[in-house]
Amino acid sequence: MPLKIYKDGGGNPIQFMEINGVRYPYVEGVDQDHVVHVAKEAKARDDDILLVTYAKSGTHWTWEIISMLCNGKAETVPTIKQMNMIEAISSDDLTSLASPRVLNTHFRFNDLPKDMVRKKTKIVLVHRNPKDVAVSHFHHHIKLKSLYNYNGAWSDWLPLFLEGNGRPFATSLCFKLLLTNVLNIVLNISVDVNSWFDYIRDWEKAMEENPDYPIHLMYFEDMKEDLCREVKKLAGFLELPVSAELCQNIAKKCQFENMQNDKKGLENEFWTNVWVNKQPNFYRKGVVGDWKNYFTVAQNEQFDELYKQKMAGSKLNFRFEL
Repeated sequence: MPLKIYKDGGGNPIQFMEINGVRYPYVEGVDQDHVVHVAKEAKARDDDILLVTYAKSGTHWTWEIISMLCNGKAETVPTIKQMNMIEAISSDDLTSLASPRVLNTHFRFNDLPKDMVRKKTKIVLVHRNPKDVAVSHFHHHIKLKSLYNYNGAWSDWLPLFLEGNGRPFATSLCFKLLLTNVLNIVLNISVDVNSWFDYIRDWEKAMEENPDYPIHLMYFEDMKEDLCREVKKLAGFLELPVSAELCQNIAKKCQFENMQNDKKGLENEFWTNVWVNKQPNFYRKGVVGDWKNYFTVAQNEQFDELYKQKMAGSKLNFRFEL
């Protein structure tokens, strides 16, 4: 399982682990190949809830909301969602979690634990418009220094998200010999979890082919528009007997500014150390339309053309502004 180094459009290196063709953040000292494969064999419990997202699509936010609904109170959960992420924790840690487990993952449908699919574990699937996902992902790569070791500019990074514009990482012969069987230098890359377009279409296909599977689709933009409304819908899907007042209180408690303050200091030593200057920043802006501050006219036109091609025939409805 080699660490792979890619180059962005400007020649700046960025690192990932690649497991069975899927890219993951590089976590030093962890046997990620083992963790990912064990995750796919995880045993389901009848009351499990699985939150599924493409990275940077509102995972932390939604995980907090689901956890509060399950706990029956609008109180900040005293941990971070990474501690319940099936492809990021050991099987022992997963087993030790108290029920009901609010788990989360970036897996595609066919990569989910077989036992969860067999038992039809309830899935909450959250989508976010890809332009804001791209901007959030760019900052994610810059800030999580020890995971990606990246320091490029937006204009150079965007081709990674659009796919196919990465360049092979050039090294001296001496350096190549040193890295033999350790690094694999390759061409053509998207980002974590691979292509946003492929991921979203894959889940759309899964929902169409499995109409009896309990999947609740939410949009980040709908949550920003009226969070209380979306919390009520979510509670109904989860079959949780909660009051309208509790839904309203959870919506208020989970406003971005409140979460940004309330979740400070909950990261363990590892998660603190992976950030630039040891300043955790899982909650950056949480807005709709921040992409307008980054995309040039030409970049936006390029993105729209790719979106038109990749999403042709899709019934999904993404909003790029409110």
